[in-house]
Amino acid sequence: MKEQEKRIYNTHLAVTRSKQNKPFKLRENFNDFADTKDYLFVNRLTNFFNRYPHINIQEFFAAPYEIYPDTAHLEIQYYLTRAAIKAYSLFQKKLHDVSPDNQIESIRKSLQFIGSFCLRNKIQLENYLFHKTGCIYSWMIHYREHHTNIYSLFELGDLNSILLSISKDEKELLVDDLQQIVTKFKTRYYTSKNAKAFVKEGTERIKKFLK
Repeated sequence: MKEQEKRIYNTHLAVTRSKQNKPFKLRENFNDFADTKDYLFVNRLTNFFNRYPHINIQEFFAAPYEIYPDTAHLEIQYYLTRAAIKAYSLFQKKLHDVSPDNQIESIRKSLQFIGSFCLRNKIQLENYLFHKTGCIYSWMIHYREHHTNIYSLFELGDLNSILLSISKDEKELLVDDLQQIVTKFKTRYYTSKNAKAFVKEGTERIKKFLK
């Protein structure tokens, strides 16, 4: 078995057991696992996650439990169904409604990612929103792949102007309906108690470090 397949199996095990408040032990011995029925499901999920790298695997397995609180144990084959994809989509929309003050850890990781990206690509933070990978804005790829939290971007420039400058198809592919809801996010950001100050301080630290 590939290491990726082992990680996917153990992530499913850990998430589904913990969501039911049950003890679990990660599987270490996979010697005969390739001959089992579950391996076929794990292999198909591996291909699925490789086709859609923007999907957060842990959140994908957790989504049904978050959306449907009475959910019982879900076997791994459930996650190959349209119901699992729908639950993940609903969960992602639910995350949009979480206050930025309750996303401080996610924002911190996002700022670290952005700082590391700028360092690797030898650009200043002020240029991050304008950096492109090929012909696509890099920040859009990072947002799509859940590397960046939207609130970590508001001190870097005018997102709305950038969104207005790109095609509808490109927006739908990479950032969904972000242009329609970015104003709502900005309002939450500027009225937050802690998130705005946290982002401003983190942004200034990264700027100084890069310079």
